[in-house]
Amino acid sequence: FPDRYAKIFAGSDSFFWGYNDKDLFRLFMDAADTLPQRKRMDIFFTGTSHSPFSISDEAHYIRRFEQLISECSAGDRKYFMAYRKYFLSLLFVNDALEGFFREYKRRPEFGNTVFLITGDHPMTEIPVRNALKKYHVPLIIYSPLLKESRLFHGVSSQLDIYENLLAYLSANY
Repeated sequence: FPDRYAKIFAGSDSFFWGYNDKDLFRLFMDAADTLPQRKRMDIFFTGTSHSPFSISDEAHYIRRFEQLISECSAGDRKYFMAYRKYFLSLLFVNDALEGFFREYKRRPEFGNTVFLITGDHPMTEIPVRNALKKYHVPLIIYSPLLKESRLFHGVSSQLDIYENLLAYLSANY
């Protein structure tokens, strides 16, 4: 990463954690034209929604967060305030993804791209009522090639995703 991207350090020993999601996506966009212009798979490991939950422009996200929770019941506001740091990072990640897709739509390969968005675990700092929920992560498949949206309720392992997707693409495209 060039020096213009701010590093994230975590813990009392200042462990280098990486870069925030917006910078990760920005660097990719800056470098995308230098990548081979053929079929490829790009993988991003994002860290903003992991400890230390470091975001840039925190004041902006605090204002947005306060505006959003002002519309909630008192009980919900208390809950969101108790976990504010984590919800701020989610607002930041949402903006990072929105910016990534806005920029990627301008690329010529956008029309032939399949995007998968998932996580390796939920945000464990926010308690869950059901112990199995700690293994529940969303899987979003997005592509301009898709003609309709669907919601799947199946259970699978992340290990199944790339193998099945690559097998499907190999057989059909």
